[in-house]
Amino acid sequence: MKQGTRILGTMILALAAAALPARAGIYFEQQVTSEGQGQSRGMEMNIKGWAESGKAKIVYEDSNNGIMQEGDYLLTTDGGKTVYLIRPKDQTYSKWDMAEVFGMLGRMSESSGGMLNIDFKDPHSKMISSGAGEPRLGYSTTHYKWESGYTMDMKVAFMNMSNKMDTVTDAWVTKDIYDPGLFAWLHAMVPTTGDPELDQVLRQDAKVVGDGLVLKMDQTTTTTNKKGKQHTSTTHFLVTKMVQQNVDDSIFAMPTGYTETPLIQGSGNMQGAQGNEQNDNSKEESEGPMKSLKGLFGKKH
Repeated sequence: MKQGTRILGTMILALAAAALPARAGIYFEQQVTSEGQGQSRGMEMNIKGWAESGKAKIVYEDSNNGIMQEGDYLLTTDGGKTVYLIRPKDQTYSKWDMAEVFGMLGRMSESSGGMLNIDFKDPHSKMISSGAGEPRLGYSTTHYKWESGYTMDMKVAFMNMSNKMDTVTDAWVTKDIYDPGLFAWLHAMVPTTGDPELDQVLRQDAKVVGDGLVLKMDQTTTTTNKKGKQHTSTTHFLVTKMVQQNVDDSIFAMPTGYTETPLIQGSGNMQGAQGNEQNDNSKEESEGPMKSLKGLFGKKH
């Protein structure tokens, strides 16, 4: 998430914004929870957000998912084309780009000499049912149910792992309300990962929702390893409040004095890790990105 650098400039902008009339926008609140095998404590997140004319700010008020800290927020001013992760506690910001994450996985694989390899294959998606859903928060909905999945093969050093991921999704989608900034969040977003098979699954899921907003979604994922052992987890997304109200432009302003950092800490050391020379810092440099990836994707999931 990006933070500006001029305190005086921010004060001037704030005064100017106060002098201008606020425009109508949208405020919403959302709960995200998950539970499943292998989780000593399920994930819990309470989120609130504002959107207006393609701008959106999504704040994580409470979070224990290991990725988003309490107070972190996502910010976009161009309808989700560019999104920043802003961390007030650290006073840093990063560009939220999943293509960067998966691109770095590819670079790590290339530089590992075959010791690390991740491959997504066998994508599939199938509609189970669709029809009128019950109204939610005063908005009419369409209820979609579909299944999708893929297989992920991973080689780490001398260990080979293969997991088949199958997900059943129930989604209640409305077209009664719309804002490009809100759409970027309350939608089956389609990040470009750079992996054709995984991108295909993501595009298929998003195509089901179309140009609607997801007010409620339940996803149950069954993971089956190559020995046939299964693990099931369920994630719930629930919008608990959505109202139209005036939103001041200052809400979408970039903070000042923050430092830009890579989304994956240590990714700047990848170039050095690809060299042939070995030194006392090589282990620390090569482990930096992997350590951050573990944090980004969660401890066990």
